[in-house]
Amino acid sequence: MTAPIIAAWLIWRKKMIRHHRERMPRAALDLALTRNALLAIIPFQQGEPLAHFFELYHRYPAKALNLILQARPVL
Repeated sequence: MTAPIIAAWLIWRKKMIRHHRERMPRAALDLALTRNALLAIIPFQQGEPLAHFFELYHRYPAKALNLILQARPVL
């Protein structure tokens, strides 16, 4: 029962992603660049799951803002 629902959702999601890429390519690019920049400043070690940090920063937005405000670019 759940497999057809998941399959239908995956098809819908794929169509929506394609739709947004075609209609708003600049927004998709901006979102990807923002995501990559945020991933670069999350202090995790090799092999450590990022899901823990996503949960932490989602639960505590002030920590996320502090992380962004105190980040220094690495050149």
